[in-house]
Amino acid sequence: MSSKSKKVQIHATNINGLGAINVVEKLIESILKNQGSLINKIYVSENIKLKEHNLLIKFKRRLPNFLSRLIEICFPSLFFENLPTLVLGDIPLRGIQGQVVFVHQANLIKPKINQYASKHLILNFLRLMFAWNLKYAKRILVQSDFMKEELLKSY
Repeated sequence: MSSKSKKVQIHATNINGLGAINVVEKLIESILKNQGSLINKIYVSENIKLKEHNLLIKFKRRLPNFLSRLIEICFPSLFFENLPTLVLGDIPLRGIQGQVVFVHQANLIKPKINQYASKHLILNFLRLMFAWNLKYAKRILVQSDFMKEELLKSY
């Protein structure tokens, strides 16, 4: 196995909330410190503030967030390599094999949704994208047994 095939990339382009940003910054700092030689690239949103590093790539969205995410999820080969990937953003990337996806969005669980709620279409679309791309995930990591059970019921 070549050294290139042992490399992984980290996808953290959809990290927005302050708590999530803090967690991801600490996680990436720890990975760079302890396992940096295994990392090919780390794609982060502009919100992530880390020391400059040759592995970091700031991902700039040029379209509205929803459209940009749609393109990124459906056509990741336009932006990322087909390497094993740690996805810190809930939705597996279409076509990239060997992903480990960290899921924290309870919105991906399929309860009854109020069809008149303003986010009804977006939530249904995210669930569809999750289900559509699930086959590319090698592992799904969640924060609780409840989330695990509900995701299993939903998908």
